[in-house]
Amino acid sequence: MYGYRQELKNVTRLFLPEHILKDFRAIHEADEGIRQAIGDDPKNIKIKPVWVGRKLKPTRSNVLNPAEIDAFAPGSHIFPAAPLYKASDVREDTEKLNKLLARYQDNNEYYEVDIDVLIKILSHTRSNPVRGCKWEDKRVKQVLKQLKAQGKRSRFQN
Repeated sequence: MYGYRQELKNVTRLFLPEHILKDFRAIHEADEGIRQAIGDDPKNIKIKPVWVGRKLKPTRSNVLNPAEIDAFAPGSHIFPAAPLYKASDVREDTEKLNKLLARYQDNNEYYEVDIDVLIKILSHTRSNPVRGCKWEDKRVKQVLKQLKAQGKRSRFQN
């Protein structure tokens, strides 16, 4: 953010609304995550960027707000900010989840499962979209599909 003005950092003050501060923080976290994923050898990058989201207009990429594009930082955890929780909203999904997860009720702490199982679980744990939140149901499922296409597997904690 301060670029070549590092010596002015101690006397610089930034005044901005809370939602823009959250956007700056998200941009910083994504940038740091990418730096960690890239490592010290930029010629040997083993990650492939994936973007799935609403209203993406790639022909206008130079005017997109990075906070609206958003990214998942490698190694970070994300959670839905507004999951559906009222019994009337989740009754049917809860029944389906109970059936789906019944086979994982023994004493094992972890299960290695196909990513399709995680996608099925997520299809029954719906949430409302929240502006500025990294979690978006469709986006998370799409990332899992991309990981599966790369031959990745998952570990499921009981």
